[in-house]
Amino acid sequence: MKENDKLSVGLIGCGRIGSRTDEALRNRLPEGWLPLNHAEAIQSMPELSLTAVCDIEPQALSWAAEKYGVSNTYEDYRSLILKAKPDIVSIATRTSERCDIIKFAAGNGVTAIHAEKPISRNIRDCRESLDIVSNKGLFFSYGTYRRYNETYRKAKEILKSGEIGELNEICFEHGKAMLLWSHPHTVDLMLYYAECHDVDFVQSHCIVKDKNFSLNGIDDDPVVEYGFVKFNNGVNGVITSSSGMNTKLAGTSGTIEIVGSGSWIEVRKKRFKNSPYFLDIEKIEVKPKMSGTQRAFSELISAVRGDINKLSITTEDVCAGQRILLSIAQSSILGGQKVDPLQLDESFTVTGKFGDYYA
Repeated sequence: MKENDKLSVGLIGCGRIGSRTDEALRNRLPEGWLPLNHAEAIQSMPELSLTAVCDIEPQALSWAAEKYGVSNTYEDYRSLILKAKPDIVSIATRTSERCDIIKFAAGNGVTAIHAEKPISRNIRDCRESLDIVSNKGLFFSYGTYRRYNETYRKAKEILKSGEIGELNEICFEHGKAMLLWSHPHTVDLMLYYAECHDVDFVQSHCIVKDKNFSLNGIDDDPVVEYGFVKFNNGVNGVITSSSGMNTKLAGTSGTIEIVGSGSWIEVRKKRFKNSPYFLDIEKIEVKPKMSGTQRAFSELISAVRGDINKLSITTEDVCAGQRILLSIAQSSILGGQKVDPLQLDESFTVTGKFGDYYA
């Protein structure tokens, strides 16, 4: 492949995150979040060519094909991978299908994969599929877009500078949100800022509608009211029920708050050396050059062309996040007991059911 050749992309899943971003969502997203869906982000990048789309729903498939001017359409992902032979596969299906698609793509000539979150409904599927990705040497990016967002990255830059001292705690105010639908983002950010995979324990309380849950799993997407993650390096990760979509990094001498899903950053520090109060406030606004979705694909492009250092997430990060996520569910059904993510039964499954749908 020549350096200036476009990389072909096959999109599997033409729903909301695959190809449709409604106007109501567009109007309320902070600067730097658009384009959000896969197809729009792919077509915005001159290095990529969206050459094939796939969906099991004929109406969704035909809509996406017409919207993005794609002639190669498939109702089976295997056919897309074998016939269209894309360089990159973009996976935006329901969770239950993702790992099977990853395995098939990894075994049939795909060079890179971008997969939506959450990666799976249990640890076994996550580990097996991502082990194949690693063993095959494929490049991988993931749909936890805040990690790729420039405002969240600026916050980490400030944190790493030592401006707020040593990191003690990462706190999330994302409201009472569903585990698989929303909290892959918070758990991934814990890992991103804590820079640690080793977890002492997880504790939580969730609202579980499935009254027949067991130690084998939950046919539900539990609503997280509280979650606590104790990292081995001393950092605490806390999920609260507070709203606002804010993320706070609490240090020994100040705090960094990412306000409203990255709308801006507020840094609070001591006004006086011996004061216990963080009264000096600096507001920082970031003007993103790319959306998180674009950045994820940009990293894949760089990796395919030889610069693997551009990849900001590893398969180990994804697996660690999945263990924490499922440990939150396990702790809750055990009445808030401490759970060691490494001791979690790999077959323990959370289906992500909400109403008539699944995450």
